[in-house]
Amino acid sequence: MSWRKSAVSGWRAWQQARDEWKADNARMKAHRRKHGRPAEELGPPPTGFALLPWLLMGLGAASNLVQGKTPHPWVGGLGLFLFNSLYVYVVFRAFHKVTRHATSTRVAVGVMTLLACGLARARTAGLGWRCFPPRRARRARSPGPVPRQDRAR
Repeated sequence: MSWRKSAVSGWRAWQQARDEWKADNARMKAHRRKHGRPAEELGPPPTGFALLPWLLMGLGAASNLVQGKTPHPWVGGLGLFLFNSLYVYVVFRAFHKVTRHATSTRVAVGVMTLLACGLARARTAGLGWRCFPPRRARRARSPGPVPRQDRAR
């Protein structure tokens, strides 16, 4: 196939795709004018899988647990495991209207809140339960010894 035939066939494919898009767009506009809202055929509805990448934020805590940088790794590991399990439970129930307002979903959100606040409070109270240890700030060094001034004699 020569380059000219290839270019012509590519141009025709592009025109056909554009015509299909224009027909689909006209159908959507007609549906919106008739019903006052967009058609539901725009794509699949969202699911709980859309919010699972937020669990990747806990990898820093998990790496600190595995590397042994945490004083009580069992407490932090248990807290991280419970929080992630409850998060997955709530996320998959949140996209269904019946289960979204169920008592068990609200209880799970409450337990997640208490768990996160409890671990944070225990860490700041000095108990050493560090799921997310902060980096220690380095002290600024002075340029050298400061000469002592004697008092008036």
